[in-house]
Amino acid sequence: MNALIIDDHKINSLYLKTLLEKNCAAIKKIDEAGTIAAAKIFLETVNYDVIFLDIELKDGMGFDVLKEINDFVYVIVVTNHKEYAIQAIKHNVVDYLLKPIDVKEVKMALKKVIKLQDRVETTKNLGVSADQKSNEDDGAVMINFKNQFIALHMKDILFIKAIGKYSEIHVANKKHYTSYKNLKEFENRIAGKFVRLHHSYLVNTKCIVSYSRETCHVMLTNGVEIPVSVRKREVLFKKFNVF
Repeated sequence: MNALIIDDHKINSLYLKTLLEKNCAAIKKIDEAGTIAAAKIFLETVNYDVIFLDIELKDGMGFDVLKEINDFVYVIVVTNHKEYAIQAIKHNVVDYLLKPIDVKEVKMALKKVIKLQDRVETTKNLGVSADQKSNEDDGAVMINFKNQFIALHMKDILFIKAIGKYSEIHVANKKHYTSYKNLKEFENRIAGKFVRLHHSYLVNTKCIVSYSRETCHVMLTNGVEIPVSVRKREVLFKKFNVF
C-alpha cells in the first residue's frame, strides 16, 4: 500500500511514519505533507491507498483534502480534536483516532482498510462480468461504484477522464463517478459512440458543440472544454465529416 500522512506538526508526522514503518509491513511507501496545498500536489502524482489526515491544518481544514481524492482511497483521521467526529463520519472515513495515537489502534484501523480493499476486489471482479453483459442496444453501461452496480445511459455520459489507473465518468446529473477500469477498457467497449481526443479523455460525440482551432479544444453541451491532441484532430474531423 501507498500511504500519505497529512499533518502540519512535523514531530507528529515523523512519529506516525516511524510507527507505520515498524509495525505495518503492508505499507511500502509513505509520503508526508504539512499543508493542504502540498497534499494536493502529492495526490495529483501518486495513487494512494490510505491517507492519515489531521483536521486543523495551517492553510485550512483537512476535510478540504477529501474533495481531491478518488473513491478508492481510504482515510483515517488522526487528530487532537474530538468535535469533528460526526463530520468525519459523514465523509465516510475508515476510523477516527485521537492523539497521542496508539499502535494497536493504528493496526486495527489498517485492518479495516485491508478488509475494505478485499471486499472491493471481489466486487471489482463481478463488475467485469456486469460490464460485459451490458445491453449495447439500449445504449447503457453498468459500472461498479462504491460496491454498487449503477446503470448509466450513454446519452448521459459527457466524457470519461483518465485518473491514474482509474477513470472518472462525468455525467449530466452528477459531477462524476469513479471506475476501476482504465480509459483504454472504456474505449474498447464504447468506441462507436465516443471518440478518444486526448490520451486522458474519451468524449461523447453527441455532446460536442464546437471545436476551436485557436485553443485546440472542443466545447461540450455543459460548457466544459476538452483538449484535442494534434494527432487526434483528424479523428475528430472524420467523425464529423469535416471537409
